[in-house]
This record gives sequence, C-alpha cells and structure tokens, in this order.
Amino acid sequence: MDVKENQVAPSCPKCNSMSVEKVDNDNEGVQGFFGFYGRGHLDKDFICKDCEYTW
Repeated sequence: MDVKENQVAPSCPKCNSMSVEKVDNDNEGVQGFFGFYGRGHLDKDFICKDCEYTW
C-alpha cells in the first residue's frame, strides 16, 4: 500500500499486521449483485492480507 509521508499506514485491528489493502468495492460485481457471497466486503474499507479481517 502506498503511503504518503504525512499519513500513517493502517494496521489490522485484529492481528496488528501492517499487511493491509484497501478494498475496491467496485470489483464485487456479479457476486455482490447476485447474493450473499460478495456482501461481506461491500461496506468495508480495508482487508488484512494475513488474517483476512475486514473493517
């Protein structure tokens, strides 16, 4: 994740990992449209690459 000099990099609130990325809600596509599969990430901003926690 690119971080500007004056910003603090986000860390996972569950496992404290710095390996997080911003969720691209536009990529939910068909999964989000057709049901519950994509619903979990529709209202989330970040996902942890280590423990897969979203917030």
